[in-house]
Amino acid sequence: MDVAKEKPKLDFLEDIVNKALNSNQPSEYNKAIKTLLETLKQKDKKKFTVDQEIYIKLALSTFYRLLGNFETALSYAEKAIEMIKTKFGPRSVKYVMKVPELLAVYRGLKENVKIRETIVECLSIMDEFGLSETEEYGLMLKELASVYYGEKRFKESLDFYEKAKLISEKFKDETYYKRENYIKVLTNIAMCRRKLNEWNEAIKLMKEAIDLIKVNCKDGNKNPLYGISLYNLASIYSDLKAYQKALPLLEEIVAVQGETLLANDQIVGANKFLSMIKENISNLHPESIQVDHTYRLCNTCKTVVNDMDACTGCFKVYYCNAECQLKDWLNHKPSCSVCMECEKVLDRDSKILRCSACKNAKYCNLTCQLADWKDHKDVCAKSKK
Repeated sequence: MDVAKEKPKLDFLEDIVNKALNSNQPSEYNKAIKTLLETLKQKDKKKFTVDQEIYIKLALSTFYRLLGNFETALSYAEKAIEMIKTKFGPRSVKYVMKVPELLAVYRGLKENVKIRETIVECLSIMDEFGLSETEEYGLMLKELASVYYGEKRFKESLDFYEKAKLISEKFKDETYYKRENYIKVLTNIAMCRRKLNEWNEAIKLMKEAIDLIKVNCKDGNKNPLYGISLYNLASIYSDLKAYQKALPLLEEIVAVQGETLLANDQIVGANKFLSMIKENISNLHPESIQVDHTYRLCNTCKTVVNDMDACTGCFKVYYCNAECQLKDWLNHKPSCSVCMECEKVLDRDSKILRCSACKNAKYCNLTCQLADWKDHKDVCAKSKK
């Protein structure tokens, strides 16, 4: 007798499972659950193999998790993992390869301690089998890094993200999914750098990720990852009070992707953030807007250092040194709160005289305005065109 013919074929189940997963529809998830449960009830009659029963239970865990029923998902995931440990061993490669579903359930239940312990165990097993350079190993490192990030242990998080980057970089050109994973690691590193006040590196990495998304990801600037990356970069600029740099990023998000974004299963209000940035830009005294650190973006070289000096004329821009301030003066002077002729700092509480044509040039009195006209008229003429 051919034993293989007696084993139930589950091709039809795989088709149902894949169809439901690709649909992203709760109704399809429920249909798949119903079929899986009915099939599981017949296991004694049809004599399922252990692998087939594991497949069914992991699939049930996935669908219950996607529906937000994490407790039920956990019960099926744990049963499947125990079956794997019993058949293949508690420190087997099979266990490591199937544990991501259990980790996903733990994530939904916010069981960070269990996530961390499970990943550390899996990394140890993979080291034993010489799998430390595999894509799966990199994904485990990324998962562990995200746990530390959630616990605000940013240095540990950065360390594991950097290790994950070295691995994911090797596979990024193979498929779209792997390229996207590499980009996500880059953005995660950038956000860690932000939390550690390493602003220059954070900006550089986020810009690199954005450029990669434009070239390599589906739909370009309509890709959700592109919107989230723009939002993150705008957040960094907002932290640095560089509101004029944040503004076009948020405007692009709202114009191309809409008023809200979905980031890490949470709704993010891009339009609300944009409104706040516009309000800050229109504020006459941006230095009065409170933030929780003293870092700023140099208006000339665009780098960040601690305790930068603000322009004493307007307090709207910052410079890392006197050289950068002098270099930027001709560009900044028209928007600064100083007289264009005598360069006297204008009293904020007094009425400031402006050029009636361009509205940019400011003067402390009519005498200074007339004296500056020979220099200002060419600039003013250009601004009117």
